Amino acid sequence: MENATIVIANTRTAKGNRYVAEKDTTSLAGERILPLPALVLRALTAFRFLQAEERLALGKAYTVSGYVLAHEAGDAFTVEQLRRRVYRLMELLGLRRVRLYDARSSCFTFLEQRFPGPRPRAMGRICERKDD
Repeated sequence: MENATIVIANTRTAKGNRYVAEKDTTSLAGERILPLPALVLRALTAFRFLQAEERLALGKAYTVSGYVLAHEAGDAFTVEQLRRRVYRLMELLGLRRVRLYDARSSCFTFLEQRFPGPRPRAMGRICERKDD
C-alpha cells in the first residue's frame, strides 16, 4: 500500500474447498500496480493497524502472509472462507447477494464514478463490457 497503490503479483485458485494453489500471474500483463483512492487507502490502512495489533498479541504464532485480507492469525483466507465472510457482510448490510467474482465490476464502477480521472489500463480492461 506504499505510494497509495496496491500490487497484484500472483494468483490464488481454489482446489476444492480446502486447498489454494498460489502461483505467479499467467503473464506479465497480469502483474499490475493499481492506485488506491483515499477512501480505500484509509480503510486498508486502518485494517493494517488492526493486523499489527493482532500480530503483537499472537507473537511468533502470527503468520506474516503479506495479504491484506487475512485471518486474525495472519493466514491468508481460502477462496471459500473469503466468500462466506463477504456473503455474511452483504446480508448484514442488506445488500443483494452477488458472486464475489461479479462484484469486482461493481467495485470498479463505484470507484470510477466516485473518483473520476485517469485509470490504469488494467482497471479499464477489467471493467470493459461486451454490450458497451
